[in-house]
Amino acid sequence: MKKAEILDGSGFLYRAFFAFPPLTNKNGENVNAVYGFFRLILKNIQTKPDFFLIARDAPTKTIRHEQYEDYKATRTKMPDDLKVQIKKIQELVNKLGIPNLTNPWYEADDIIATIAHGIVKEWDCEVFVVSCDKDLKQLLKPQITFKDPMKDEIVTEQSFFRENGYQAKNIVDYLSLVGDASDNIVWVPWIGKKTALDLIQKFGSVEAIYEDLDAISSSSVKEKLIAWKESCFHSKELIKWMEVPELASFDRAQLVNSFDPALWKKILIDEEWFTSLQKSLDETKKLYTGLQQVSLF
Repeated sequence: MKKAEILDGSGFLYRAFFAFPPLTNKNGENVNAVYGFFRLILKNIQTKPDFFLIARDAPTKTIRHEQYEDYKATRTKMPDDLKVQIKKIQELVNKLGIPNLTNPWYEADDIIATIAHGIVKEWDCEVFVVSCDKDLKQLLKPQITFKDPMKDEIVTEQSFFRENGYQAKNIVDYLSLVGDASDNIVWVPWIGKKTALDLIQKFGSVEAIYEDLDAISSSSVKEKLIAWKESCFHSKELIKWMEVPELASFDRAQLVNSFDPALWKKILIDEEWFTSLQKSLDETKKLYTGLQQVSLF
């Protein structure tokens, strides 16, 4: 079975910027995010996926902002030093021929979800979604696996259920009840994590909860759910992934992984002077070419 890796590029940008100390190039510009980003990308390319994609948020407000004015309003403003490096990263991604997508109305999550479902539907292909975003775990299914680069762990449908006690597809329902502070998603007041878990384990979805409110023994919980019904369903719509219409007829052959070690060396080592990537690049080249070091003894 062929394999595809789809990366949350926006998450990688932030991780690279904050994980690596300041690093200046020959022009005196800070390039720590640039260096860190491609170091992380190179690590993922080492798995030799047949298809590869970097999805990234556009620097514009999305459909969700139209639906909810305060969406992500509590997030810290992007550091100016990172903004400057993003343009450089995009230039290098294009030079290296790495498949990448962004959309002015949708988030990277939506691009990832649309492409992942398209690949599973049309090809006999296993998809690995590489991200730290818990919302994306709603995509988990037999052919879609989640790779968390922060925890360095693989998450499947089965492991998600064992850890959380409910199906991955219902993470949107769980978050609709408890909220999501990172995106400023409203929660149902006084419905804590334990109560939310009990409700999801018993009913599965928020739709099922509201269809059978009489089955809830606690009058207090029932009253709060009734009072915050509209907010709960609105939150779920914000959390669910949205299909990107422009990608409905996307030629997924464009996602073919065409890693070229010579090109990577020319651009990242010779031109950008990221010499500490040489060892990793050599290791990756061996993985792709099948070359093995021959002992002289």
